[in-house]
Amino acid sequence: MMLPDGGEPFCHHCDAVRVGDLVFVTGMAAVDADGQVLAPGQAGAQAKSAYAALRSALELVGATPADVVKVTNRLTNVDDRPLVDAGCRELFGEHRPASFTCEVSHLAVDGLLCDVDAVAVVGGAKERLMLPGGDEALGHRSDVVRAGNLVWISGMAALGPRQELLAPGDATEQARIAYRRVQACLDLVGGTAADVVMVKNYVTDIGHRPLVNVARQEFFGEHRPASFIGEVPRLGVDGVLYEVECIAVLHEEKQRVMLPGVAEPFSHYCDVVRAGELVFVSGQAAVGLDQRALHPGDPAAQARAAFDGVGRALEAVGATTADVVKVTDYLTDMQDRRLVNGVREQFFGAHVPASSTCEIPALVEPGLVYEVDAIAVVGSGAPA
Repeated sequence: MMLPDGGEPFCHHCDAVRVGDLVFVTGMAAVDADGQVLAPGQAGAQAKSAYAALRSALELVGATPADVVKVTNRLTNVDDRPLVDAGCRELFGEHRPASFTCEVSHLAVDGLLCDVDAVAVVGGAKERLMLPGGDEALGHRSDVVRAGNLVWISGMAALGPRQELLAPGDATEQARIAYRRVQACLDLVGGTAADVVMVKNYVTDIGHRPLVNVARQEFFGEHRPASFIGEVPRLGVDGVLYEVECIAVLHEEKQRVMLPGVAEPFSHYCDVVRAGELVFVSGQAAVGLDQRALHPGDPAAQARAAFDGVGRALEAVGATTADVVKVTDYLTDMQDRRLVNGVREQFFGAHVPASSTCEIPALVEPGLVYEVDAIAVVGSGAPA
């Protein structure tokens, strides 16, 4: 559904999608119906406006802030995080969601300083838990939230009990520490590494990907999750080289598929994971069998290749385009957004998903300018 005063969408999306008790909310930001940025230069005021829009989107589909289990904050200056946290605290109060916050190069409109997207589960009890030594310093969040058999784990990094940086300069060891924290979160809710269905990995230098992958392989073994990895300018604490956030599904068998005829995986992941009716599609991009970027300099062609990968991943686990409820678009140049949007519109047609879009410095291979990941619910035929 679209907010009544939301203006024309920036891309082919809707503001919120509800399927059963699950709700996915598009990235909300301080933009008026004419696409003009509100409170230019004021990160705190923009965050308050974004969280107010989030509340409105939740109300549109019968959800409340108490139902929110996960939020993602993207900032163009991570030093503004305390101002954004204030907006989060005001909206959620005691109902702290799992959370991830990072710096990005640009958001959808020049002058936007932050946006926020969310996942909610309407009704039902939620476990909102902190690791021992958990600290408000990382934001108004829970380290892990469980709703039924679904689990969201906040961004985990190589930080000690006082949020001090551990293993400075060592990407592999930082990743190992991050995954030890992931395991501790899973332990709190009775999960294991085998329950993890999707991870999103963020590095401050894409050249660290092979170093981080060592720790991923050690942690997951044969249970490869769906995955995205990208470079961001900065993470929440200076010196953090790697951060990972996770989704897990407990007590469900998982179908993990690598698509045929594609390049060897860049990292320890599979292209798509299905757990019950939920489907998680790894970041798809225009990459050839030699792991080189296809269609260099052509964002639309790269987007077509990426969405072809999404379509094949969905088909491999019995899902369709109409089942997609959320996509996240990553561009290396926000000016390409309109070209990519034309491809998205062709791919989805009337079935518009919730969406988030950001610009980051680098994707997994030189020459890639676009990547997209997706979540679907089989049989939902998400409404337009």
